[in-house]
Amino acid sequence: MIKVIDDALSDEMFDKYFYFLNPENTVFDLYNEKIQWSISRDIFTEEEISPVLQSTYQMHHMLFWAKGQSEYYDSCFEALNTIRPVAPEALHRLKINALLNNTKVTNGVINVPHCDLQEPHMSFVLYLNDSDGDTVFYKETWRDNVTQLTEIQRVSPKKNRAVISDGHYHASQNPVDSEIRLILNAVIKTKGIL
Repeated sequence: MIKVIDDALSDEMFDKYFYFLNPENTVFDLYNEKIQWSISRDIFTEEEISPVLQSTYQMHHMLFWAKGQSEYYDSCFEALNTIRPVAPEALHRLKINALLNNTKVTNGVINVPHCDLQEPHMSFVLYLNDSDGDTVFYKETWRDNVTQLTEIQRVSPKKNRAVISDGHYHASQNPVDSEIRLILNAVIKTKGIL
């Protein structure tokens, strides 16, 4: 199952939940003294996988994970819960990712396909800005012993568009024409929860 929801939140709710990202309502800038950003690889591998797969760096702000939660967790969890109701105990991870325009990436190059967990789960993405950099979904799920992936759907970023999938392999793309691609990302455990 891959479900795409346009206009997932009302404009008023979207602005309320994500005001903290851009309180000056100017061109988005990662420099915001109130938000702690970290940098890491989008998928933890140093290997060059193939000419069309690339592991790149991304900025992220962890909202909820095993070690704690951010002061912005409540606002973002409420946004998630408005779009797709989630029991708090089912939440594995909630974060904001920022993929940047990258000189290694050209049209047609995608980041490394992956599953978010190796157990029953749902992946949730809410695009926070208009940009390029599709999310690519594959037929295979976390249950499959994967040696080859079969693309089944691409979803283009559009501000306030949500995508929910049930454990499919997927991959992001860094923006090529835009400067930044921002998403709210949640991983929701479903075993014994739903």
